[in-house]
Amino acid sequence: MNQLSSVVFAFMMILTSMSTGSIGLDESMNKTSFSNSFTFDGNDTLNRTNTFPFDVLFDDYHEYYEVVSQLQVFANDFPDIVEFYTLTDIIPAGQTWQGNEVVGVKISDNVANEPDFYDDPNEETFFIVGNHHAREWMTVVTPLYFIYYLTHFYGMEPTDNDGDGLINEDPIDGIDNDGDGEQGGRVDESGRALFDGIDNDGDGIIDEGIDEDPDEARVTHLVNHREIWIIPILNPDGYQYDREDPDRFWRKNMRDNDEDDRYGGECDGVDLNRNYPFEWSHNTQFTALIGDDLEPEVTVDDDNICSDVYHGPRDNNDDDGDCEPIIPGIQCNIGDQNSGDITRVDEDPPDAQHTDDDEDGLIDEDREGGFSEPETQVIEYLTWRLDIYPDFPQDQYLEDYQNGIERNNWPDMFTPENPHVRTYRTEAHDMKHNIMNAVSYHACSNLYIWPWGYKDQDPPHELYMENQVKPLMNLTGYGNWKDQGGYKVSGDINDYQYGMQGSFSYTVELNSCGSQGGLQGGFHADPLLIRPTVRMHLLTNMYLLDESPEARIGQMFPDYGDINGPGVHSPDDTMMPELTILSSKGDLIGFQSDSEVDFGDYYANDDLPVRVQVEDAQYMLQDSLVLHYRTDEMSEGTWKELPMHCVVNCDTKNYSDYSDGFTIPRRDSVFKALIPATEDSTHIQFYAVAQDSRLANDFGGGFVFTGYGEHDPVEIFVDDIIGFGNPVVDAIAVGLMMIVMYGIVWGGLYHFIGIAAAADRRKAQ
Repeated sequence: MNQLSSVVFAFMMILTSMSTGSIGLDESMNKTSFSNSFTFDGNDTLNRTNTFPFDVLFDDYHEYYEVVSQLQVFANDFPDIVEFYTLTDIIPAGQTWQGNEVVGVKISDNVANEPDFYDDPNEETFFIVGNHHAREWMTVVTPLYFIYYLTHFYGMEPTDNDGDGLINEDPIDGIDNDGDGEQGGRVDESGRALFDGIDNDGDGIIDEGIDEDPDEARVTHLVNHREIWIIPILNPDGYQYDREDPDRFWRKNMRDNDEDDRYGGECDGVDLNRNYPFEWSHNTQFTALIGDDLEPEVTVDDDNICSDVYHGPRDNNDDDGDCEPIIPGIQCNIGDQNSGDITRVDEDPPDAQHTDDDEDGLIDEDREGGFSEPETQVIEYLTWRLDIYPDFPQDQYLEDYQNGIERNNWPDMFTPENPHVRTYRTEAHDMKHNIMNAVSYHACSNLYIWPWGYKDQDPPHELYMENQVKPLMNLTGYGNWKDQGGYKVSGDINDYQYGMQGSFSYTVELNSCGSQGGLQGGFHADPLLIRPTVRMHLLTNMYLLDESPEARIGQMFPDYGDINGPGVHSPDDTMMPELTILSSKGDLIGFQSDSEVDFGDYYANDDLPVRVQVEDAQYMLQDSLVLHYRTDEMSEGTWKELPMHCVVNCDTKNYSDYSDGFTIPRRDSVFKALIPATEDSTHIQFYAVAQDSRLANDFGGGFVFTGYGEHDPVEIFVDDIIGFGNPVVDAIAVGLMMIVMYGIVWGGLYHFIGIAAAADRRKAQ
């Protein structure tokens, strides 16, 4: 009996030790849903959740001065990540034709400690611009909503946004992942509702329950690892004019073309999206009316000042100073299209081939037109300042600024010898331009558009750009311009940014031009379509923002689309290494709460083995994979590093000098590291980081992470004796302990009373 009691007592003590340090729920299980001071009306897109509390600010379209004021508020309220810019200050005119300003913001980490127009060479830049065309009101609120989204969710802890007890279960992907929302309409292969901006179930609420619990860590990570420039209103003059009287349906800016000192006349204004110099006016020339395929071209571009698509005045300058007048003594200011061989004016315009037409050693320096308007000059000057110049290193620019030394970090706009020849680079895809992906919002066609706009033929990176937007087309239901047989445009921002600046540039045509779910679309779409539209294009913005490093790799392969070429034949060939932490069973565990991660039984005083699978390990910089970890005992923000070594499918070759003419065999590998044992119960957080060998540079570069790095680590719990690291299991263990304890105590007491009673009976006898 004594021996049995000893065994039971020992078992009771073991059960007691199981619960040590872990009987309370983990902090991540106790997060309360975010509360806010906004109130919701009956027409709210999501009137039963607090997913996006700023939705209530998008009941109607915003005025120009409201947008300017709100951008300033963002900069004041979020000074560490938002910088406000008056962009017309950097152009010669200093303002628009009507004396307004073009304003924008830069969003990234640590902007408060950076000089103006600093562009971190280690972070790819994503550029968004709205409202080239005045009447396209939805193009203003779409980028503005994205700013609200980034600033609201930046730095937020994982939150149950929709109050269903789950965290991050319905992220920004256009799908009702948790199945609690609208059904009907378009569905995916699993029958889940897609984000289509239509009230499919007829309850008056559009797309409810879709993308309602976003991943806060993703926002924080992307803001910290990207440079984001956003201009909500490029055409403030025209936008205000059209807002004054919506019946105008005004498209252009407010240039006084007929010089009658009045604005808004029938023949005033320039179509800003025909006013970029790359292939400017191409489609008004006789040779362009018949395309390269000898078929007649349908073109929308015009020399007529009264046209809605008037591209602006000709340049008429001998930009490179080599004019030879036909009549001696006559100034060289009468240039015309294709007349360079006669007058040597406008003889070397920016074109897709970057041909030195006049053989003077300069490329694209004597343009025919474009950048005549202050609004498009804003894009020109901003792009010029964001270039990467070897003679003006950004790291020195930042260091000088932080040491109180102010200087410019870009060369002169014009050559010292000639005030018309631009000095900024126009080489396509030379890896010296930091804007990787760009979006220009327009309305209304439900389309994604990419270069070329001025002709039918595909650009060198056609396959890459097409595959960039395919996932977005599938989710939004949008089509694309090329399959729809869209008209030709020349001098637009897409061709300029891609052809002259090496950026992958996309136009997004928002909404249907007709009815959409019973609501009127078009240029002035029904305000009830605002929320579903701006929500939908969080998909566009977040996806292209996420893909910016991949775009830099995509630039390396100029033979995209040529299946017989020597380089890349598939987007898969450009993939960056992808890091995924493995569970103890070898499963890809992703990034879940500690109670869901199966790492087996590891306790204090045990080294914790962590394995990381690296897909496309052939592109990982040799010896760059590092495991970061921390415990509860470390100070906030402190992480220790451990090198990881390969254990499966290893290759010791170094491919840092990769070129597109060299074939590398694809390889998936597994790496391992041991997190040192702890003495006491604690939580251990960890994530891995490596570098893509093709993007690594003197500053680092090409970083890839498991999840979203330190904002989204895997977390497990280790007990100091034998605990399970799981609050549910520990609670069960405590319950079993109490049952055994009560059994021993009350059973022993009952047995003792029985013995005493029997003794009394014997005495009575």
